[in-house]
Amino acid sequence: QSMHRGKAVRRSLEEKSSGRTEAAPDMKFDPEMESAALRIQSMHRGKQVRRNLQEQTAKLSVPEEAEMEFDPEMEAAALKIQSLHRGKLVRRGLQEQTDTSSVPEDEEMQFDPEMETAALKIQSIQRVKQARRHLQERGPFGELVPPPGMSMDLEMEAAALKIQSMHRGKQVRRGLE
Repeated sequence: QSMHRGKAVRRSLEEKSSGRTEAAPDMKFDPEMESAALRIQSMHRGKQVRRNLQEQTAKLSVPEEAEMEFDPEMEAAALKIQSLHRGKLVRRGLQEQTDTSSVPEDEEMQFDPEMETAALKIQSIQRVKQARRHLQERGPFGELVPPPGMSMDLEMEAAALKIQSMHRGKQVRRGLE
């Protein structure tokens, strides 16, 4: 488009110099052509500015020998600062999410000591049931217990007893170390 305008200007200059004064038909004002030309010019100016800025920063850059050497302590400190900052950002995001929750404040659950003691009681009962179930499936030392109504023969029982005693001995020795 700029080439087109340049060609039109050169043609009009040739016509003026040759004595003709009529305007070139291509030189009519076209807003679309004008906006495209402005866009191209701004892109070119931006490219020139970026090139000049890159040249200036290249002149000011520090030579490689003078660059700072990072020791492990500095790297660890930088890593710690970065992780603290990331954690802060995550916590802030979570706080914003909870602030914008769909439950209005007056409908939120209020702290009730009776409800908390009831919840603790239910949890305690559930843990006891789970421990009893575990003891029924396995003995107090973790050994397998046959289901009611089934008996193991004497040889299998002696082998199982030997393995269990060895396992218990290992556990005790491990606890002493």
